[in-house]
Amino acid sequence: MGCISSKFKKQPGYNQNFFISDRDKLKMKLNSALKYVIDTCVLGANNKIKDIEKTNAWSLFQQYRYNAQGQYFKTNLHPVTYEDRYTNALFDQSLRKLIPRIGNWYYRTKNKYKNSDEISIMYRCRQVGISPLSDPKFNLNDLHINLLIAAMLTMEKRQGNCLDRLYLLAKYLWENSSGINRIEIFSTTTFDHCLLVVNRLGDSKNPSTWGDAWIIDAWVKDKGMIFHASEFKQKIKEIKQFAKLQIKKLKDIGISQCGIHYQDTKEVLDICSYEIKPTIDLYPTYSTSPFYPIEFYYIIDNIYPKDFNNNISNIVTYLDLHKEKFKECQHEINKRR
Repeated sequence: MGCISSKFKKQPGYNQNFFISDRDKLKMKLNSALKYVIDTCVLGANNKIKDIEKTNAWSLFQQYRYNAQGQYFKTNLHPVTYEDRYTNALFDQSLRKLIPRIGNWYYRTKNKYKNSDEISIMYRCRQVGISPLSDPKFNLNDLHINLLIAAMLTMEKRQGNCLDRLYLLAKYLWENSSGINRIEIFSTTTFDHCLLVVNRLGDSKNPSTWGDAWIIDAWVKDKGMIFHASEFKQKIKEIKQFAKLQIKKLKDIGISQCGIHYQDTKEVLDICSYEIKPTIDLYPTYSTSPFYPIEFYYIIDNIYPKDFNNNISNIVTYLDLHKEKFKECQHEINKRR
């Protein structure tokens, strides 16, 4: 980097002693990471009333649609279940109610939550034989692989609840890890929620021992929240109150959510689900200059209906079949016009 010219030094406002501390650099990075996640998850969450209203319940469908593989079914050929109508529901702005939709087509996942294959994230290499996730060179454990794949899914669906957003946040910080020696995702004890902690020291159940650690919540309110470990006891109360309000408002429109256990007023972080130590855990990429993130190497197949993936080896035939099916849809659309 070249020297600062004497002409610039004479400009008003120049301060020769100005510098950005490592602590401030980290705070700027965390703010950038949080903004990236919020901007990526533009469709919001399916457990925040404002996002359901904003998207006319599309955020509700997104979470269902992409978290499990499935197919579209035509109603005159298949019996319609309540789940079909509920997961494809619309939000009535005038009634402020979630209205199960009656339509001609529904998206349906098969054997949801009964077969682990149905809820796993399907992915494939963009180029055969190039797969950093399975390369022994990076020595990734199963949790690291799951985190990165789940983060890629969140990028694709542009929507997510607290944990989905933290997957993406952890991925971003792992890719930009200067000044970071520890990234952890914790679940809370008295309500269904997750938080990300950066650079924690000490006992996970005692925030006063965490040192200069930072906590990020990418779900709460409109733009998330970043706070220091010293503020944990106060901030967790705010987050909990916000979650309680969402449960009440969602119940008012007909959506049941997990409750909050208020008999235990003391909140601590429970289980560390994911941990990344950037100085030890090598990020899986074959190119650092320019830097290629993990999504450069993979395609997430959850973004396609299951019948697409079943015909991936004969893609031309499948697309022709899809084209014929769409003609019928187009005919119905034209009639409605």
